[in-house]
Amino acid sequence: MRTSTSIYTPLLVHVHKSKRVIEAVLNELSLLLFKFNETFDGVVLAYDPSNWCSNARVLPGIHPFLGVGLSAKLLLFSPKTNMFVAK
Repeated sequence: MRTSTSIYTPLLVHVHKSKRVIEAVLNELSLLLFKFNETFDGVVLAYDPSNWCSNARVLPGIHPFLGVGLSAKLLLFSPKTNMFVAK
């Protein structure tokens, strides 16, 4: 297991969730849990959203979504070939 530190990414939030940006961001993060993610090359086991921009911005060309900046710590399970996994 490894902890990925300071991943910054803009998340897309639909306009109808603009009144509850924090709730929408946490919902998007929870969708990452316990699934393999190619971007992180592993399975996300836990997250700690340490810093996010509460001001969502309209992104040009991606209507009707808003971009929200997010920095989070992720706990990843990413075994490699010939790696020993103990009980």
